[in-house]
Amino acid sequence: MRTTWDVAGRTAVITGAARGIGEATARRLRGLGMNVVLAGLEQERLRAVAAELGEQALAVPCDVTSNEDLEAAVSAALERLGAIDVVVANAGVNAVGTLETSDLEQWERVIEVNLLGVTRTVRAALPHVIARRGYILPVASVAAVMPLALGANYTAAKHGVHGFAQALRLEVAGHG
Repeated sequence: MRTTWDVAGRTAVITGAARGIGEATARRLRGLGMNVVLAGLEQERLRAVAAELGEQALAVPCDVTSNEDLEAAVSAALERLGAIDVVVANAGVNAVGTLETSDLEQWERVIEVNLLGVTRTVRAALPHVIARRGYILPVASVAAVMPLALGANYTAAKHGVHGFAQALRLEVAGHG
């Protein structure tokens, strides 16, 4: 049974919100009346987008590889907007190349940001989202189900995000 959920006045935290899917999501949710927290690394860009979206938009510095940054982003959202109803764990990076020829640090950064960054983001906000009977959206990719050539790291990370989301659904189902 599908139910509707009035989003006006609720708050969404969106990682990777400076560009692409994250920015578009922030714009769309703000257009529906949601408060939005734009979290990411590109502070100038985040502030510019937040300024366009108005007073109910907040730009916060956040590196999803840092638990401290994520806790600070959650705290800022709670302090300024009072609650967290939705989390869009969207931050991501890519580095194209084979495992054999890729720079290992770059290769591992894709896993760190795209998979562990999603889990860290969700963990930081989870108690608040559960308390509000909210929604968590870990952003994956078609790569979660269809491997990408020259992208084993990206494919592995996004496949992991998909599996994480499915397992998390089972963990939190009892919370509504």
